[in-house]
Amino acid sequence: MAQSMSEDNIEFWKKKCKDQEEIIKTLSGHCIKVIKKHEELLVNFQKTQDQYLLLVEKLKEQKEQVKKARDVLGPVMREYQELKEKYDIAIRCQREAESFASKVNSSNVKMKRQSQMLMTKIASGQNLVSINFEEEIDDVEEEPKKYYESLDKKIEELSAEKAKLSASVKMLTEDLDIEKEKNEGLKKRLEEYKDHLKRSNDRISRQDKELVQLAQTSEEALYEYKSLQEQYELEVVTAKAANARATQLRAESEAAKRQSAAAMANIGGDQKLMKALIDLEELTTKYESDKMTFGNRIEALERELEEERAKQGLQALEDEAESLTKERDSLLERLAESEKVASVAQNQHYELQGKYAELQEKYEKAVNEPKIPVPPPPPPPPPPPPARQGLMALIAGGKKKKKEMKNQKLAKGGATLNEDFDKALKEMMGRIHKGIPLKPVLKSRTDGVQLSSLQSLPEDNSAVSELEGILKKMKKSKSEEDLTAVEDPFGDKDSELGQIFRKLQQKKQENPAPRKPPTPLPRKLSIIADEDEEKA
Repeated sequence: MAQSMSEDNIEFWKKKCKDQEEIIKTLSGHCIKVIKKHEELLVNFQKTQDQYLLLVEKLKEQKEQVKKARDVLGPVMREYQELKEKYDIAIRCQREAESFASKVNSSNVKMKRQSQMLMTKIASGQNLVSINFEEEIDDVEEEPKKYYESLDKKIEELSAEKAKLSASVKMLTEDLDIEKEKNEGLKKRLEEYKDHLKRSNDRISRQDKELVQLAQTSEEALYEYKSLQEQYELEVVTAKAANARATQLRAESEAAKRQSAAAMANIGGDQKLMKALIDLEELTTKYESDKMTFGNRIEALERELEEERAKQGLQALEDEAESLTKERDSLLERLAESEKVASVAQNQHYELQGKYAELQEKYEKAVNEPKIPVPPPPPPPPPPPPARQGLMALIAGGKKKKKEMKNQKLAKGGATLNEDFDKALKEMMGRIHKGIPLKPVLKSRTDGVQLSSLQSLPEDNSAVSELEGILKKMKKSKSEEDLTAVEDPFGDKDSELGQIFRKLQQKKQENPAPRKPPTPLPRKLSIIADEDEEKA
């Protein structure tokens, strides 16, 4: 039986050992997998760490670049604002030049029709003197080239000044916004200091009331303590007397008991025993007296200890009162400091208000800068002596001076005679001939100094419609001679037509006609001849 049980145990332990071996194998497989994953994680961690270091370096480089960009951002923004203002002014000048070119084109078309009418009248054999030029020729003012050049220079100076002023105005507005933010922050700090001051005053008043109540309570406690101390002293004296009397009575009773016991034991004949009883009585009496003295001393020490404790409590109260006084003094000092800070903040507030008013005045001055009045045009030059030339000489002279007339057209259109402006004007005239519409120009954000010549600009729709009309008229023309200057319709000044045109122009300058002149009556040839003789 025992052998079968041992075999069963062996089988059980073998099975258990196999199970443990399988568990160990599975655990070892899991351990290998875990080690592999750990190695993979280490590799990934190393890669992520390297990437992190690279990102940190890139971040440092980007921060340095951002810092450099911030250092350069201020002047770049100012230069950008100036260039933007110049660009807006250039766009406006371009639109003004294109509108002027369209007006020149329409005037040239009109003058061409008038010249064709004049040529038809001359071809029909009609005399030049009998022709009424006032019905056909409009008033054209001649202005010198120097005046327009001075105006161009003035416009350039004003545009540069406007760009600088707009940049300065923007900087002033930014400074104004910064000062406003500082002012708001100081106002908030002032309100916080006022609230803190109010809370400190409330706390100080509350602590003053508590100090008064503490002083009253301390006085009442002191009076009560004195009365209790007197009552305690009386009770101590009474207790001492009672204890002494009780001790004496106890000693007497003990002596009486012992004497009675000795008497009852018939020990009177034994001297030693009697002596021992007497010594015992003396020792008992001494013990009772010592006990009473030591008890009195202990009670006195306890009273001294209680008095010392009372003194310590009073000292603690005094220390607490002193600490409260110090806290009150510190609060008063903080209150004074907060009042000083509030006064400083208020002074800063007033200073910022003054700076704000100064900046506002500068801004208003920059916006409301007085406009430069345009000087009146100089009087026209005196006419040259008359010369008799024929109609063919007039046509030949006009063809020879075609280039000069183009230069005069540029000068009288309000531009300087340089290559850049010549190219720009050619490009604009080409756009007008080809029918390319104008692009809409963005509205300027700044409201700075406006040029007198650019105050009233046409809208995009009206400009497009005007260009459409110009293109319709230009399609009817046959040559580029329509683009000649409006102010000089006849090239040769010494011809008969040029002399007659100058005479009529002088008359119109002396007596300007209204916008809608009435239809003039026909004049006689004799009257015109008399006037010519008088002027000659």
